[in-house]
Amino acid sequence: MSDDLDKATDELTRVLGIVEGLFQDLHLGVSAAVPLGDGVSLTFRRFNGVWGLFVLDGDKITPLGSMSRNWRVLAARNLDALKAEMHAEVKRQTEEVLAVTDLARDFLTRNGR
Repeated sequence: MSDDLDKATDELTRVLGIVEGLFQDLHLGVSAAVPLGDGVSLTFRRFNGVWGLFVLDGDKITPLGSMSRNWRVLAARNLDALKAEMHAEVKRQTEEVLAVTDLARDFLTRNGR
């Protein structure tokens, strides 16, 4: 029985690695997080120069693949929510950049440029 669980866990870990690559390939350039419970979040972010899936617990950041099976299972259940949050963050940041660009243009106009 434990061999079956080990094999299933290994497969989950392998698939989550592919999922991480998919998130990287989106090239969204934003970080996002969704809660997993107990103050812990699943996040896609840049850490130590690498974009990836991490578990955030307060100030502690741990690669998802290094977490226990239970946390990886919770993370897998929340991948759609994380992707949706990433797209929402892109929208929020795009709107902010457009708004401040308009402010900068207005500044230039008021100052003769």
